Amino acid sequence: MEITKNQKNGVFTVCYGNNHDHARYSAGASSKVDGGEIPLKFTISSSEGYSELKIPLSSDDHIMGLGGKALPVEKKRTQSAFWNTDVYGYRNGSDPLYLSIPFFYIVNRNWSTGIFVDYPGMIKMDFGVEKYDYINIRVNSGDFYMYVIPGNSPGDILRKYLDLTGHPSGIPAWMFRHQICRYSYSPQESAMNVLRKYIEVFGKDSVGAIYLDIDYMDGYRNFTVSRENFPDMKGFITDCHEMGVKVIPLVNPGIKIDQNDEIFLDGLGSYAETGNGEIYIGHSHAGASAFPDFLSENGKEFWHRQVKKFLEYGFDGIWLDMSEPTVKNSKGTFDHDVMHRVKGEKIRHEKIHNLFALEQAEITKAAVGNDRIVLARSGYPGIQKYAAMWTGDGEAGYENMALQIPLITSMSITGMPFVGCDLGGFLGKTEPDLLLKYYLMALFFPIYRNHKEKHESDSEPYTFPEPYVDRFRKIIKLRNAIIPHLLWKAACSVENLDAFLRPVSFNYPGSDGYFSIDDEYMVGEEILVAPMLSKDLWERNIILPEGRWYCLEDGNIYGGESLIRYSGEMPIFLREGAVFLTEGKILFFGRFSGKVFIREKWVDVEYDGESVNEGLGNMKGITVIDVEKEKPKLQFLTG
Repeated sequence: MEITKNQKNGVFTVCYGNNHDHARYSAGASSKVDGGEIPLKFTISSSEGYSELKIPLSSDDHIMGLGGKALPVEKKRTQSAFWNTDVYGYRNGSDPLYLSIPFFYIVNRNWSTGIFVDYPGMIKMDFGVEKYDYINIRVNSGDFYMYVIPGNSPGDILRKYLDLTGHPSGIPAWMFRHQICRYSYSPQESAMNVLRKYIEVFGKDSVGAIYLDIDYMDGYRNFTVSRENFPDMKGFITDCHEMGVKVIPLVNPGIKIDQNDEIFLDGLGSYAETGNGEIYIGHSHAGASAFPDFLSENGKEFWHRQVKKFLEYGFDGIWLDMSEPTVKNSKGTFDHDVMHRVKGEKIRHEKIHNLFALEQAEITKAAVGNDRIVLARSGYPGIQKYAAMWTGDGEAGYENMALQIPLITSMSITGMPFVGCDLGGFLGKTEPDLLLKYYLMALFFPIYRNHKEKHESDSEPYTFPEPYVDRFRKIIKLRNAIIPHLLWKAACSVENLDAFLRPVSFNYPGSDGYFSIDDEYMVGEEILVAPMLSKDLWERNIILPEGRWYCLEDGNIYGGESLIRYSGEMPIFLREGAVFLTEGKILFFGRFSGKVFIREKWVDVEYDGESVNEGLGNMKGITVIDVEKEKPKLQFLTG
């Protein structure tokens, strides 16, 4: 075991074992240090190909992070496995899920530390379950890295983690608009009719993008279009673009095995293999399929070539699905002894399983470029460089809706700022009250997409009774109005490496009780959202942190460090000393001085309680509002 320290940022690297073919990351220029210098007590032992890492866990410690887990914000007293898995209809406690991010925070009143265990095969973590006062981490290998990341705050740790694993890529402004999807909108005329209906009912700016699931394909074959279902795909895309709507198709990793198929033949020499050098065959939607080896140069070149060619239709990005990788067999994925080629050497799939989706996203992003997007559900640390994320195929229900808050905020504080969920839930019937509360809960989620399974009820908002339709109309209009604020937070995430969405405890780690808050979230440091999450109920208790908070729904000011009983639809609070951006407006609550991203540039903004500085004052078409004086409410913001 060797321990090194980066003298610039203080990140420690613990190198255990000798074979690190999977390694992608480096803490930078580091020097060897004695084990006593590292600010973490731990022991590592190995036997029969496994390693066991033990870290003391005190009663004052809190655990946050771990990416996309169907668990509370507080991960203490939980167990998790890290093995990308397709879970159809996940619910609270389902584990593992699609995404493996073995990075977590240990936080208490006196110190904070981040831990990233870098091994892309199976890892299991136990946070004080089997042994109350220990974290136990089991790595299915004798070779791995552990990065210990000290910091003054969770935000400081996150920035160092992103320096290590890669800075997030930005997404275009249209990605923040309301988006629609179904498994599947097909055939072509039906898809266009759905889009026209949205625009007829909710207005021309009500849809930013439409996603096409696998029924657009010819026999579910990747990089093909069904002439029967979509006889004029280029014309369809042109019509969508004229309506201001982007088009993104789904792509799976499996390539249909067909000796007469040009795409399959083009990939020969690039597919994952069995131990005896034959093409590995698994079943996907298309039937017997081969799978590109995204870790090999041939596999990367084949995939890049096919994506580039497919984009000639005019698509605006690629939606990656089934990339865990998912195979229709008893394991649900590749056999352990499937072989990949890494730097010319063969390596078993079980050792790099979680890298498969990351490598696919990397080469897909290289093919689509910066003007188009990649949306994914599977990955490993570093996925933030290549893709926006969604949380996969959850059940339609109030419990699963509430689960999205700790799930998505935990993804955000582990490096993935551009995240979202299926509005309404993917599986099961979505009733109007549930869909309405989904739309309200997710109002500030970066990805705002309605998506539904083909065998389930319609969940387009226009299919419900008119009183609901009118409420959806107002919500979609409000979503468009707050996009300037979302763009500011996006710039903070990309340029300053700030977390976009956060659990309350991330901003207030010194308050022990806040780690148990799973039904509220924060947007940056300034906005607190406390959604209504229960069936047919429009009141709830809300915990407000220290300071004063202006409620954008009822126009009242509430004191902090308090528990309030609130009745309403959209409890959204602005912290004193902060600003809130909407289309054509900037709202101040108290004095403010800082940089704000407005109209694609950073602006120095100052407000002394009476007037703004010259730089902001000279920007045309922006109304300055003092919320304490003018008491604006949400419906005012869309006017």
